[in-house]
Formats: sequence, C-alpha cells, structure tokens
Amino acid sequence: MAKRCKNCGRYKRKNHKCQNKQCISNFDLEKIKELYVNEKKSTREIGKVFRVGKNLIIDRLKAMNIKIRKNGEGKKIDSDLKKIRKLYVNQKKTIKEIAKILNVSISYIHKRLKKAKINRSNKIKLNFKKIKELYINEKKTTFEIGKILGVSDVTILNRLKEMNIQLRDINKFYKGQHRSPKTEFKKGEKHRYFNNWSSFEPYGKEFNEELKEQIRIRDNHTCQECGKHQKELKRKLDVHHIDYNKKNNNPLNLISLCKKCHVKINGNREHWINYFKMKMFIRELFDPRNILIFNENKQLIGINKI
Repeated sequence: MAKRCKNCGRYKRKNHKCQNKQCISNFDLEKIKELYVNEKKSTREIGKVFRVGKNLIIDRLKAMNIKIRKNGEGKKIDSDLKKIRKLYVNQKKTIKEIAKILNVSISYIHKRLKKAKINRSNKIKLNFKKIKELYINEKKTTFEIGKILGVSDVTILNRLKEMNIQLRDINKFYKGQHRSPKTEFKKGEKHRYFNNWSSFEPYGKEFNEELKEQIRIRDNHTCQECGKHQKELKRKLDVHHIDYNKKNNNPLNLISLCKKCHVKINGNREHWINYFKMKMFIRELFDPRNILIFNENKQLIGINKI
C-alpha cells in the first residue's frame, strides 16, 4: 500500500513531487535555476516539468535571489526592433503575423511598437477628381467607389466630406433605378404573391366584431398556430380567412391567429390553405357534438350541432 508524504500529505507514487515549499531538494533548485536563467524557460513551463504551480517556482527563484523577468523579456529576437520595424512598416505585416514569425505574444509586439513610437502611414494617394466623377456623375455608391479604388467606403466618405460634397440621402437614392437587381423589391403586379389587388377588396357584411368574438371564443382565445393565449399577448387575436377570400365568412373558413403568425402566413398561400383546412376538418370531425355535412364532391360544407 502506498505511503503518505509527511510534508504534503499526498500518497507517494513513482514520480512523486511534493508540493510543499520546504520539500524541493537542492538538486531541483539547481535545475530550476538552469532552466530559468540559461534556457530562458518561463515559470509556467518549469512548473509543468516539476508538476507544480508557477507560484511555487517564483518563490524558489526569489529564495535564490534571482530576479524575476517581465512577460516577454526572456524571448530572444534576432535584430529585435529593426526586424519588427521592417515587418510592420515595409512589409505591411499585422501585429499578429509578426508575433507568429518571432514566436512571441501579440501584446509584446504591441508594447515594443508603442515604446518606439512606430506608426504605419495610412494615407493613400487618391484621385479626388475621379471620386467626384464616380459619385456625382455616375451615381456610384461609396462602397462601389471603394471597391474600384481598393479602399474602404469610410475612406471615400471622409474624402467626400473633405471636398465639401453633399452626401445623398440613402433612402431616396434606393427608391430609384440604382437599386441592384438582387435586392430590388417588386411591388404590385410584379410581386410573386400578387392576387388581383385582393388586399384592397372590402370584407363581407357578416364579418363584424360579433362574429370575430365568436371565433375567438370557439378557439379558446388562443392562436391556432403558435398556441399563445390572448392574455399573454395583451391584445385581441386576429381572425384570418383560411382561403384568403374576404367574402367567405363561413365559421369553417375563419381561424384565430396572433399578429406575428398572421403576417407569417401571407407567403406560400397554397400550403397554409391546405394546412388550416386539414386542421379545422380534424378538429370538427372528432368533436362529438357535431354532425358534418358534405357536398357531392365530398367537400365539407357545413356543421350541425347536436
């Protein structure tokens, strides 16, 4: 049976390293010194070797009067600042890329650049006449001009402000012909769900508040799509015509929906007609109080209550 360590109280195994501060041997201290001073290992890396925390290694180094390095101080960098300057200014490398090349942290490169006051000049020589021509005459957007000249749209906006050119109202601009065909919003007869201006047709005389309230009571004041109650929504439910015919006010053609679901079902109408018709048919079929009336084509045309 494995015995416990007198110092740390853990069971002794083959590679047992006691984590008590008094339990690291002189040989270990020499190895720590060699790893930290000569091989420039970090306290975390040395801790992994001895299977202890980095704070314990720091305590041992302080006990030996060894000065603790700052982050990144021990890293060897060839032609240090000159190489960083060359990569950052001349080769236009990012701080992340430089840190990867020199095998150091991003914060270390950032601090070195800040200390040396090295800044990359972001000024790009742009043709102001060309920007003016593209924006005013050709009615190009700032994004499109930026793509042509190889800069961002923000840069183009700043240049236009420098030239005191009045910027276009985006909403007015996109109402015209310059909207791209991908994002063009088709209205009226060109719309894919156009139904001979049916949305402007008047409702039937029977479709009044009394009928609407009867349908809501029948549906237990709950949306028949999402199942939310009228009290939860804090507003009355909409009454929807299943076949989208405003004059067909048969109770079997009416269903209660919340505002969100009512908007959702405006698209893909064929699917929603079949979906709600089947829903109504199943509900009424299994209601024991109902006698269903069908026509010659086996279509449900009415219900008689027992």
